[in-house]
Amino acid sequence: VLGDGGDNFSVASDGIDISTAGAITNAAGIVSTGDIDFGGADLELPQGQTPDTDGDVDLDFTDGSLVVQHGSAHAELGASTDVVMGKLIKSFSGTIFAPDGVNDVITVKAINSIEYPHGIVITAIYLGIASNTTYTLTVQNFDDFDTINAGNPTIDVVTYTADTTGEIIDTSPTYATIAAGQIIMISIPATDVDWIHFEIYYYEPIS
Repeated sequence: VLGDGGDNFSVASDGIDISTAGAITNAAGIVSTGDIDFGGADLELPQGQTPDTDGDVDLDFTDGSLVVQHGSAHAELGASTDVVMGKLIKSFSGTIFAPDGVNDVITVKAINSIEYPHGIVITAIYLGIASNTTYTLTVQNFDDFDTINAGNPTIDVVTYTADTTGEIIDTSPTYATIAAGQIIMISIPATDVDWIHFEIYYYEPIS
């Protein structure tokens, strides 16, 4: 059955195939109680919108996040709460107490191919220390636990210069692209401080 009722157009059928070279535009949206199969094409998610119904999904390119409104269906959240479900930028971190007493080179993170098949790209490194003392932390790129990479040995040298903040973020690593199979290690100086805290920010490339 095919009908045209003024501004409305309706189709009633057991099955229908639509073939078009251009886009199908619908300002009012599409409502379906069945599966929608995009197996043969890319699916573009909404961008720059504000989710307003539980289950709504949006890509926030400004913050680099996947946002889902996930409110009333969860006991820990208030109604209509937008929640970040995925982040573009990830991190790993560590705190070392009495670092001057630790072996001068220690492992921070193994970039193994099981977790990171295409490696990672480091975007920034944070360093915080316990006292107002100039401190330098060297982040290094190792092939294995005993062998530093010959071509790109230094990921970054992060230097905190004594002031009143106790922290620094370096957003320009010396060597940022860490391949799968590499090991990130840090070289700890003999500088006497109570503790240091570091955070390494990165994203995962798709190839």
